[in-house]
Amino acid sequence: MLFRSQVDPANHLLWRGAFRRLDAEGVRDALLLVSDRLNRDVGGPGFFEQLPAGVELKYEFFDWPTSSLEERRRRSLYMFQRRNLVHPAMEVFDVADANLPCERRRPSITAPQVLLLLNGDLAHNAARALAERLRSECGPDQTAQVDRLYERVLNRLPDEIERAL
Repeated sequence: MLFRSQVDPANHLLWRGAFRRLDAEGVRDALLLVSDRLNRDVGGPGFFEQLPAGVELKYEFFDWPTSSLEERRRRSLYMFQRRNLVHPAMEVFDVADANLPCERRRPSITAPQVLLLLNGDLAHNAARALAERLRSECGPDQTAQVDRLYERVLNRLPDEIERAL
């Protein structure tokens, strides 16, 4: 029996999707989705994301009124962006610069991206919400929790090595 990878190792027949990076908005939305906290409301005014401590929220000509938690869980498409005030978490993941024309984003892989995912509030809150959901769905059975985690995040079951790890 031949496997697809033996028949078409270069993927000319497009039997598998190519890996592609998530953009800044996709990273944020994926974290909210996988933790089951994404607000799927469509349309309406944009929301103001909470800015990190130390970022100025009031200017002579503009105030940054942080939106409610429920509003801040909407898709990143609705996040209010100001040209001279880019949210730092979005900037780390190569959000388009609103001051310049941008036909295509230039993706980067940097240490701050990893640090933001390891130490950032959004990632921690998403992980905490996902863990609570797994506990409520599966109880104390760790094997069931791992299986459900893989189903939820990767849409597949873990193999034996992954399950053991």
